[in-house]
Formats: sequence, structure tokens, C-alpha cells
Amino acid sequence: MAIDPALILRAVGTGLLFGASAGLAPGPLLALVVAESVRGGTGRGIRVAAAPLLTDTPIVIGSVLLVGALAGGTGLLLGAVALAGSLFVLHLARETWTTAGIPEPGASGSANPWLRGMAVNLLSPHPYLFWLTVGAPTVVAVAAGGAAPVAAFLIAFGVASFVHVAFLSYVVAGLAIAAGALMLMNKSN
Repeated sequence: MAIDPALILRAVGTGLLFGASAGLAPGPLLALVVAESVRGGTGRGIRVAAAPLLTDTPIVIGSVLLVGALAGGTGLLLGAVALAGSLFVLHLARETWTTAGIPEPGASGSANPWLRGMAVNLLSPHPYLFWLTVGAPTVVAVAAGGAAPVAAFLIAFGVASFVHVAFLSYVVAGLAIAAGALMLMNKSN
């Protein structure tokens, strides 16, 4: 099968657009990126932001298989994921609310941000809803053109999503450092 350059470009453009939107969509993962960036700097925020690059893989595969084979019937699974995710997010909220003061810039928490990000992403309904309703149908549609458009879409999606969230982590960590410096200056006056 010949590779269609126009289909590849459409797949890349769609992947970039969807990835940028998904990367900055409000939700538990973005909240965790912000919290970890404030707690421990850009590095911790970026580790959280990178979690979906791994955890979305089984979600994508399962969603594509479901969309390719079935027309519906995923309500119970999404409900269970949403319940588990909401309980985990409540745990994270309690943890954040009980944190005393603003941490020193670059201070790290006890939990691994990569593992926390993976847990939040797997327990959040957001990736399931996206991949079942938008992502998987797009993959199935471009798969008619072969593996190259599918790879182009998925790579563009992952890059755009990660870059947007990593940049947000950088900005938030910088703002946290600036806020901490201002607080220190006010204390010394």
C-alpha cells in the first residue's frame, strides 16, 4: 500500500491539535502536575506529565479494539474507573490540604511523582472517555491508510500533549519559586 502524504499530514495535524487540547484539559492529572511542580519543581511536574506516555498505551489499545469491534456497552467500566479515580483524587486533595506551608524550591516529596501520575491517569475517566469517543475512532479512520498514518497521529498526539504539560510545569514551578522569594523578602522586612 502506498503511503498517502496528505493523509499523513492530516493525521499529524489532528494528533497535534488533539494532543495540545488533551494536555491542557483540566482534570486530576493536570492538578497533580501543578501540585508536584509547586512542591518539588519542574522535574517532579514533568515526571507526572510523562506518565500518560506509558499508561495511555493499554487504554489506547483497548479503546481501539472496542471501537473497532463494538458500538457501545462501556458505561459500567467507565463508571468503575470514575469511582476509583474520584477516591484517589480525594486522597491526593487531603494530602495537599494537609501540607504545611510552601516547600523550599526544589524540595521533593516522599512519593514518586511518576508513579503518582500513572495512578492518577489510570484511575481518571478522562483518558478513557477521550480514547473511546475521539481518539480510537480517529485511529480506526486513519488506519485505512496503513500503519504510517496511525503512527503519525499517535506520535504527534503524545508529543503535543507532553510538551504542553511540561511547559505548564516549568511556568508553575517558576511562579512557586517567585512566590517563595517574595514571602521570604516580606518576612525579612
